[in-house]
Amino acid sequence: MTEVYMEHHNLMEKMSRDFELEKDGLEQDKKMLTNDIEDMILRHKKMRSEVETSRWEEIEAVKEKNKQELADKIDKGMHEKASLTLIQNDHRDKNAQKLGFQNRINQMQEKLNTELND
Repeated sequence: MTEVYMEHHNLMEKMSRDFELEKDGLEQDKKMLTNDIEDMILRHKKMRSEVETSRWEEIEAVKEKNKQELADKIDKGMHEKASLTLIQNDHRDKNAQKLGFQNRINQMQEKLNTELND
């Protein structure tokens, strides 16, 4: 009976050591995997940050380009508006001058007609 007990005890110790070894191996694997996951998370955060920064820089560059193009178009429009205003003023002055000449011609015509009829 003692032999059976001793054999049982030895088997239990061996099984306990095997479980401890397996447990240690699993804990080691867990540490490695945890470190791998943490490294992946850090790389992902860094990559995401770099991508976001890059995209925001591209967006800002496009925004600045669009601002400059808009400012150029506004300037061009303002110059064209100023030119158009000058043309309209000149046209109005020419029409007023034409009307003045027309009135003067009409007056002179009436005067001539009056002198011819007298």
